[in-house]
Amino acid sequence: MHPQKVNIYLTRLNKFRQRIEKYIFPDSQAVQLQYVLVNNELPESLESIKNLELLPIKVGQKWGEAWQRAYFQVQGEIPQEWQDKEVVLKLNLGGEGLVYSASGEPLQSITNRSVLFDESVRDVIYLDPQKSLQVEFWVEVSAAGMFGINRSLDPYENKEAVHGSYQASVQYAYLSTFNRSLWALALDLDILSDLLKNLPQHSVRFVRILKTVNQAIKIFADDVSRAGLARNILQEALTSPSYATELTVYAVGHGHIDTAWLWPISETIRKCARTFANQILLLQKYPTYVFGASQAQHYWFVKKYYPSLFGK
Repeated sequence: MHPQKVNIYLTRLNKFRQRIEKYIFPDSQAVQLQYVLVNNELPESLESIKNLELLPIKVGQKWGEAWQRAYFQVQGEIPQEWQDKEVVLKLNLGGEGLVYSASGEPLQSITNRSVLFDESVRDVIYLDPQKSLQVEFWVEVSAAGMFGINRSLDPYENKEAVHGSYQASVQYAYLSTFNRSLWALALDLDILSDLLKNLPQHSVRFVRILKTVNQAIKIFADDVSRAGLARNILQEALTSPSYATELTVYAVGHGHIDTAWLWPISETIRKCARTFANQILLLQKYPTYVFGASQAQHYWFVKKYYPSLFGK
């Protein structure tokens, strides 16, 4: 394939991927937020938090600095016309958090970003509008990212924040419908796009994948209802090995949590709860999924401070 044509196809792929992003979560219904800062280092019961005075907070407002903790109450109502659709809560509170049900059951974790990788955002909570249109969650949030707080490479030059700094604020909080088929198409394209970046452009496999992706975009024809058809086109490129003799690789999920590294031990305890809550969610969703965690101390943290989570 001529280099100029390769560039045209690659540019088309990148622009198409950016264009469909806004249609994965196409709607926005605001939710109400209230919060309270807490000073205890160790986790406390949600029931004790509910007795504290909550303050209203809006998107864009700051609520804490490095290592401070807060509990947020999130309330909203799913529009009646969304009842037969997939609905999610998109939530970015400016730090790492553990999401609880209204009754106090740990459900999953969220994180606003990683200090190392900006794209490491976990902000989706799946809802069931068939069960209830009312939405209520509680979220325990730390003012820190996945890898702690921001630190200067030369602390001497930044004496005011010699031990690091962090500004936590509410980034966004809203309900939206969810186009799962389009989301799956986006993931397929991401995988093939990464593969194209690492294959020689003169190779037969590169050209075949690039042509297949281009055909899928053509089939999609800027119609979100055709995402499934576009995915069907991509299946051959996704399932074909590079060589007939290629090895089969199996991946096992693993929670690598340093007990003492870039955060206090009290934060390690909460990281264990967030990690295990997410893995239980994945195990329930994907029965063949396998997860391993090797440190007994982390299981003990969860058993002592999050007994209902440990019981799962």
